[in-house]
Amino acid sequence: MFKKLASPFKRVIRGVFKALGADISQTIVSIGSLFCGPWAPACSAAGTYNVARAHGASSSQALRGAAVAGASTWAFTPSGGPAAPTASQMTIRLGINIVAAHNPNMGQALMYISGSLGKDFGGWVQNAVGSYGQYKAQSELTRFAAKNGLSLQELNLILGLNSKLGLEVAGTTYSYEEGVIYGFGQRHGGQLDRWKGVLWDVNDWLLGTQGLLDAVTLSAINNLPSTGHLTGHSLGALRVNNLLRQGYIQSATLQSLPVVPWFNVAAAGSVGGCMQFDPICLGSFGAMLQPSVQRLCLNGNSILAAHDSELYVSQWHTRGLSCN
Repeated sequence: MFKKLASPFKRVIRGVFKALGADISQTIVSIGSLFCGPWAPACSAAGTYNVARAHGASSSQALRGAAVAGASTWAFTPSGGPAAPTASQMTIRLGINIVAAHNPNMGQALMYISGSLGKDFGGWVQNAVGSYGQYKAQSELTRFAAKNGLSLQELNLILGLNSKLGLEVAGTTYSYEEGVIYGFGQRHGGQLDRWKGVLWDVNDWLLGTQGLLDAVTLSAINNLPSTGHLTGHSLGALRVNNLLRQGYIQSATLQSLPVVPWFNVAAAGSVGGCMQFDPICLGSFGAMLQPSVQRLCLNGNSILAAHDSELYVSQWHTRGLSCN
């Protein structure tokens, strides 16, 4: 009886999905499912199944895609679900993050538009360069995934789930009191903190260089400073840069934004520094290439300390000065 009642609605829904095309339909499902609140993964799975079936997928193929989509929705939203199902702007941004995890073309375009609204022309151009860098990173990871029998969505699902595991067992690098997200080897609050959690730092770097929000970044979304400003160092700078680029915060200070192997461009609305001889941000050369990023001076400190977060704090006053 239920199947007979539901059949006409199913035909209508699949007809709409077929008319809209696979990419647009899946984008609508990925974003719209978050308005289901705690049932978002189930909504995403059901919607993805019908999108796949509308475009000729077999039942088994559609079920596999639905399972991956539902798990991805859980992996790329804050623990406990979206900040608030009624907070449409926040929810749409989280949905765009899910889209970008499997569709670089659509995801990067939506992230670019969402994060650039309200910027001047220079800001749009600056963010466009950054989006292109993230797209290239996703292209490389797509090829890596294909060589290992995976799709980009499946690879990012593995990374996303591992990121959530890392947050639980190794802790976070976010300090609300300081308004800072720290980088590699700086986790706290877990059993495998500091450098014992570096495996998850590498995992989160692979997500962040695509513009995707990892578990540490997602955990910060529900507890951002009222000033709308964050500071990030190293991997933390990459996390903060993504929050700024996607419009979650209004301004940022980026210390040693990683630029290798893919060139991460500082988002419009940020300032930052790169220490002499710091290999992560390419030192003085990297500061010349980055918009709004200035060189910081070692001033007699060891070259081995060039990436140290505390040295960045103490030397922030030397930004833009001629160094010895």
